[in-house]
Amino acid sequence: MFVVQYQRWYCPAENRYPEGMTVLKVKDGPYWDYWLTDDGILRVKVLSDWSRYAFMVSGDLAAILSFLYFLAASPLFILFLTATLVELIVLYAVTRSRRRALLLLSPENLVRQGRISRRVTWTQVSSVELKGARVTIRWDTRKIRLRLAMGFVPSVHEFLRLRVPQRLTLRA
Repeated sequence: MFVVQYQRWYCPAENRYPEGMTVLKVKDGPYWDYWLTDDGILRVKVLSDWSRYAFMVSGDLAAILSFLYFLAASPLFILFLTATLVELIVLYAVTRSRRRALLLLSPENLVRQGRISRRVTWTQVSSVELKGARVTIRWDTRKIRLRLAMGFVPSVHEFLRLRVPQRLTLRA
């Protein structure tokens, strides 16, 4: 997992977010992001399920074929190795452009478009642990582990301190 982009009511020109609403957007790999909002935690789909499975299957297949041709000492392994690298570049470009498009949407618009795959309110959260640049959020029998960029740790700490003060644990 790699992470973070902090924004305070993004899109000031369009002012889509209610005045003063805070949204922290945490990247969690190429397939989804977590948005920490005033109301709770939203897991936002960056890619559709179809796109996600297509990238996974074709990438795995190209990597396996590349390895098999490498073991067989065939020059075709270069072709499949190149295909794997091209797919990774395309995956990066697609997720980057989708993230940029999602930044323009408010949480309400994300719900309307079906981009929210999980929603957790702050009252459901049983504990939050902040250890260095890692955040672990637990609720019911589930948990989320996120890694933050070091520059954003104070912002996330302050945000969580205001939302879940009794359930926030700081570790050295």
